[in-house]
Formats: sequence, C-alpha cells, structure tokens
Amino acid sequence: MSQSNHREVMKRRILFIPGIALYLSLLAVYSGHSASADTRFEIPYPAAFDNGPSTGRVFVMISKNKRVESRWQAGSYQAANQGGKYPTVEMHRSKLHQDKSQGVIYLDARQREERRVVIREGLVYDHAGNTLLTTRSKHKNQNNYVMDAAGNFYLFDEFTHPETRHSSIFAGGPVAGAGNITIQAGRITDIDSDSGHYPSSGVFENVQKELAARSAGAGDHRQKDNSGEDEKKDKKGKKNKKGKKKKHRSE
Repeated sequence: MSQSNHREVMKRRILFIPGIALYLSLLAVYSGHSASADTRFEIPYPAAFDNGPSTGRVFVMISKNKRVESRWQAGSYQAANQGGKYPTVEMHRSKLHQDKSQGVIYLDARQREERRVVIREGLVYDHAGNTLLTTRSKHKNQNNYVMDAAGNFYLFDEFTHPETRHSSIFAGGPVAGAGNITIQAGRITDIDSDSGHYPSSGVFENVQKELAARSAGAGDHRQKDNSGEDEKKDKKGKKNKKGKKKKHRSE
C-alpha cells in the first residue's frame, strides 16, 4: 500500500479498536444554533491495528463550560445507558478552587468503582456484593455517600481522610444525591443530605426513592436534610471579612 493510500485509510477509518475505551472531549461554544443533523466526527488510527471491519463505541462529550472536564460533566455511561434515571445537580462553583487549594483528590474510574456499594434486599454490601458493610470513622462511625443518575451509591470517609470529599467521586461532576450515612451489619441506620459541595436538598428525594426501591426505605433509617449550611457559612464568612476590611480602612 502506498503512503498516500495509507493516509487515506487512516483518515476514513472511524470506529476504534474493540475493547479500548476512547473518549473524545470537545468544548462546545453555544451560539443559539442547533448542530447540523449531518454532523460527523472522524477518528483516524493505523490500519495495521485492524484489517477487517471494526465495531465498538465512541463517546463524544460536549461540555458547556471549562470548569470541569467534559467527560465528568457527562456523568456515567451506565446512567446514560439507562436514560438518566434521576436528575442531578452541579457542584457549587466556589468549591472548585477550594478543592484545589486544600488538596482534595479526584478519583478515576477504577478508584470510583472500588467505592461503589451494592444494595440488595435492604442490605448494603461491598462493590463485589460479598461482604455486609458496617461503617467506621472518627465521627460517630459515619461515612459519606454520593449517588449517581443511575442510582448507584459510592461510599467514602472524609472524617478520617479529609482529602476525600463529595466532589472526589465524580471529580467535581454532577451527582444525583450526596450526604452522610451510617451502616450497621449491612443495614442503613442513618442517612441525610448534608453536603457542603452540592445543593443536595433538592435531590434528596432521589435517594429516598432509590433506597425504597431496594427495600431500604422509610423505617430503616433516619432521614434529615441539612444541605446548604456550609454554603451559607462561606457567604457569611465572606461578608464578615468584607465588613472588617471596611472598618480597617475607616480607621
């Protein structure tokens, strides 16, 4: 095959090697016009990798802003595949800078999967579905949770490991629920929607519905809604600081 023909094959081959996840992140600038119906993307790769027809999936993710990486704004593939079971909320904008300054870690797909739990017949198991969970931490044995749009729950312990927060699970991306949780011998004994990173009060109903669907609903745990308190404290702190500066200038 000549060099020119080889280049043409690479240009026209669109699908990717089966078994390799290929993410194409694009930043879209919305101008009020919808995309053309015949919009297409060409993804070249060496023809030597695959001589026959290629099959697989290509994920194209278009974000509305630069605040969070495009693929994290899209949520999980499982959620998209289920048609977005629950609505989501985005992280408070002020928290992105705070996360960076405080060294909060953002997880990748493998690390996130390790924190996913299985809820079956009212009982909570580890991500493999084998061991019943009992939460442990430095604060009343509470852990923290995040729920995605597909109804999957992810647990972590920010009380013992403060570098991991609600924003860690989806790297600052949107969630369908967030708060604190206590589990004893697999049973949820306490759960709330207390999150300083997300306005989780508006989506706490998502969590209640999903737990009820998995036989872990009302009567098995105490539900409370404390979201927004941390955000109020931040605003109050900024206001106080602003007032102090004015007083200093007047002196």
